Amino acid sequence: MGCVEVTSQSKLSQKIIYYCDESHIRGSKWFGVGGLAIPLDQLPFVEGAIYALRASQGYDGQDNQIQYKTAKKRRDNIYRAYIDLLAALIKDKHVHLHLRFKYAHGERVDTSSISKAFYSLLLHRAGRQFGSSAKLIIRPDNGCCTEYLPQIKSGLNADILRRRYSGNSTAVIDISPCDSAFHHPLQLLDVTLGAISSARNGYHLDGSTGEFKSELTKYALKKLGLTDEIYDTPINSAHLNIWNVR
Repeated sequence: MGCVEVTSQSKLSQKIIYYCDESHIRGSKWFGVGGLAIPLDQLPFVEGAIYALRASQGYDGQDNQIQYKTAKKRRDNIYRAYIDLLAALIKDKHVHLHLRFKYAHGERVDTSSISKAFYSLLLHRAGRQFGSSAKLIIRPDNGCCTEYLPQIKSGLNADILRRRYSGNSTAVIDISPCDSAFHHPLQLLDVTLGAISSARNGYHLDGSTGEFKSELTKYALKKLGLTDEIYDTPINSAHLNIWNVR
């Protein structure tokens, strides 16, 4: 469905850019936070693949954001193509996808709870996986749930060191929220994070999100090799890591 073939060779970079976002924070039993890790020297290749894909589907402008929440049937090709591309990048070990789901009792999640979920994701997935081998550049999607994150860099680095995920206290070199309209890897993350978060809530089975989103969610599960239950992966799983918390 319009996926750009992945052919570049992936190598560990000295720096990792880590995009992160949240999903299903209002009224769902489970909400999700996700991180997309890209070696900095691979970023031009990944962005180039996204731009080529958008152009092939007629989405050249910055104003045409691709997000799960706005997915409609008339845009079937572009949304499936985004899922195809991310699945290909994961399969060929160009990027790492971390998904963390937290039980929320079907209530609106407050900013504090989302912030804690982000902190846990950054510490126990980004810090654990990359703290000893690379420097992390954190790029959350801009919003009220992430605006505080730059303030916790020192504490996060201290916790990464304390847990021996890194041998020094400078694993994270920058945390700066950014606008997904100008950072297309955030949109790439958003579509799959939204689909898998929907699956974690069972919305693709009860039809509450409509036929198109239900089918899109099922498609994402298939492409990532997941089941309806969204089980945890082993903690050290690298390129696709899933973590459920009650």
